[in-house]
Order: sequence, then C-alpha cells, then structure tokens
Amino acid sequence: MGEGGLFGVAKKNCFKELFYGIDYHSHLATEYGGLAIFTRGNIFRSSKYIGDAQFKSKLKFKELNKLGTYGIGAVSEERQPAYVEGQTNFALVSDSHIKNSNSLIEILKKQGISFSPRRDKITDASILAKLINKEENIVTGIEKALSAIEGDASLLVLTEEGIYAARDKYGLRPLVLGERDASFAIATETCSFPNNHFKIKKYLQSGEILFFNEEEFRTEKIIQGSRLNICPFFWVYFGNPASSYENISAEEARYNIGAAIAKQENLEADFVAAVPNSGIAHATGYSHESDTQFKRALIRYDAGWSRSYMPPIQEKRNKISYFKLNPVQSLIKNSSMVLVDDSIRRGTQMQRLLEDKIWPHNPKEVHVRIASPPQFYPCIRGEGNPDNLATRKAIAELEGIVNKDVTDDYVTEYRTDAEKYNKMVDQIKKEISATSLKFISLEDMIKSINISKENICKFCWTGKKYY
Repeated sequence: MGEGGLFGVAKKNCFKELFYGIDYHSHLATEYGGLAIFTRGNIFRSSKYIGDAQFKSKLKFKELNKLGTYGIGAVSEERQPAYVEGQTNFALVSDSHIKNSNSLIEILKKQGISFSPRRDKITDASILAKLINKEENIVTGIEKALSAIEGDASLLVLTEEGIYAARDKYGLRPLVLGERDASFAIATETCSFPNNHFKIKKYLQSGEILFFNEEEFRTEKIIQGSRLNICPFFWVYFGNPASSYENISAEEARYNIGAAIAKQENLEADFVAAVPNSGIAHATGYSHESDTQFKRALIRYDAGWSRSYMPPIQEKRNKISYFKLNPVQSLIKNSSMVLVDDSIRRGTQMQRLLEDKIWPHNPKEVHVRIASPPQFYPCIRGEGNPDNLATRKAIAELEGIVNKDVTDDYVTEYRTDAEKYNKMVDQIKKEISATSLKFISLEDMIKSINISKENICKFCWTGKKYY
C-alpha cells in the first residue's frame, strides 16, 4: 500500500536493465525494494528493507546478477514481490492502495485460501496475487482482482511466458511501455528508459491489461468502466522531472505552473529561489515570467537523504527535511526574496524552514509562493489525519474551534468564498512566518499541466473520491 514505483523488462540477459530500471524509481518510496527474475526455469526473488540505505546498496548488483529473459521489480512501502504456485507459477509486484483489504482477506479465507496469521505481514501484493491465482487464467484473474478492490492497484505479473502489466482502473498511477531492439520494458517513471536505451512506445490506458515478452506486446483487455483520474502531483511534486505522464512533461508542467503564479502579480523582489529539488522548475518558470533573476539560496544535500514526505513516521520526515537543505547565507542576507515550493500540507516543514534556515540570516522579506492549491483533505491513498492540515488548523483558529470540529461545511465555505479564503491564507502565512503567501488556483494548475480537469484526481482539494 502507499506510494511506489514499478519496472519490468523482457530482454535476453535482462538483469542490468531490470536493476537500474527499478533504481530509477527510488524517489517514489523509502521502505522496501524487491525484484523477481525468470531464470533457468524458476522464478528467483529478492526483497530488502531500504529505509536506512539506497536500493543499489541493499540489493547488490554483483550478488543478484542472474541470467534471465523476464524480470519485474518495485520500490514500495511493503515487502514485495509476492509469489504464488498454482496452475501458473508467478511473481507479482504492485503499486496499490486497497481500502477493503480486510474484507477481501476474510472472503478468501472462507474459500480455503490461507494467509499469514499476522495481519501486518499480509501485503496488498499478496492479496492481489491470491485473487488472481483462483481464476482460470492470468488475464481473467487480473480483471476480477481489480474489479474486486476498493481503491486502486497497478501491477506487474511475471510468468515463464512473459510479463503481464495492468494499470489501475482509475489511471491514478501511470504505466508506460518502452521499446528497443528485441526487447520491451514497462515503468511507472519514463525517466528509467533513456539510459537503458528504451523509447516510449505506449502509455497504458486506465484499466488496460497488457502482455509482452521480448518479441511482442499486445493489449489483452480494457476493464469495463475504467476512466482516467491521474494524480496531478506526478507533475507538481513527486514525479521525476525527466519523466512524462500522459505524454506531458513533468519539467515543462512545473515551469508553466511557476509562470502562471508570476502572471497573477507584480511583485518587486531581488531574486527568486526554490525549495529544491521539485521547486526548481516552478521557480525557474516564475523567474522567467517575472523577469526576476533566479538564485539558489537553498542547496539540497542529497547524499543519504530520501524525500522528506515519503517516510511513514513524522519524526523521520522532520529530520530529513531539516538536514538535507543548506542555506546560502550571503544570498539571503538583506534580500527581498520569493521562495517557491511545490505544496504546503501540514505547514510544519515550511514553518521550520523559514524559522531555522531563512530568517536567522536576516532577509528583508520572504514571499512564499506555492505551486499547488491549499489542501483541505489528506491524500485519498493515505491514512493522514485531516486535522493536521494547515488549512484546517487555520480555519479552526479563525472560527475559534478545535481542529477536529472543522466540518466539510466549513471547508466548502473557506474554499469557495473569496473573503474567507484570503483570511485562511493570511492565517497560514502568519503560522509559517512569511512576509506574504500565495497559492496557485486549482484551475490555473490544471491549465498549466495541460490536462482536462475531468482526468485528474482532485480529492486533496474537493474531497470527491475517484472510485
């Protein structure tokens, strides 16, 4: 469950491409890395905890290098791959969040299918594998499994004949087919293709089940009722800037978002800076549109530090966000600066950033600009507490109530009423200690990405589910 990235490849002696293809997804999860490869008539599997080290250092290339034609892998928040022996032996990796996992487990148990006695050891991947295995073939199994779940699941299934890939029914997460001579690859992130010498062949549709081996690919089925509701944060934040989704570049979308923010104001500042790394393209777009020079007032120290929003423990998130950013003190001193970031969720990281890394070096002004709208609901894929969101804390302060009493009615008022919205933003500005604070609107963000508003998930802002 939770965030993750998938990669699979069909190629003679595929291990090198498999290993580095998976590694290119390391920014999407921090807990586990795993792979499976069909070698000498068997499926070899390996999975490691990577919460304290990088994928490459835990799943060592020389130790795992196997001769094989088909391989799949994942970085995720749960241990993978799952493996099933049945009419067809197969391994499975998934990028999924199954809301009704407990009820599915009970249904499968009543059908005589066994699970680990420990609930915390039962993964989404294992549930999906058992749902698939009880059907007459892989394609039917995938179709019924994805139709049985509440939530979403994209997956790869490794068999001795080749690889099956399925994108979730709502297209929340991307899957893309790559091609090179006598080989194919499948990935969440297209940035995994160029250095492995693959070119984009096809963006899978929502609910598409595709099969490929080293010689061919074919669409087996499009699940009925599928529709596109991709998460826009692939473009705004956590997607790799070198990747594209639905044939739209993440880097270009971020540039456009920054430019759109700048178009809405005429602010005099000495320079524009980014909260790296995802804020860089946003800040570049703002800089070019506003004709204000870009400077690197914050430098990200990447060695050994993962993305700060990924770890499941808040204390670890805070530690990463603190130690990975270094201020350039001479640039900040006596300056009026625009600081561009991708998002504000709880507001705590921006608050600490300004209080610990910016204001101590005596800038004149710090104008914070955010490349996504204020979030009123935690991600539909997560289990976050809405009371912790900066918007709801601000509404509670303004209404004189406690956070848990901020109802959907309050949210609707502050989201749609311009006067109340501005008061909420002003309250968040005070909490984070910024000179000024502005968010891009939902409409301008969608327009900047250049995608239809019907085709993205908007739950963070509207609370409307995609399923």
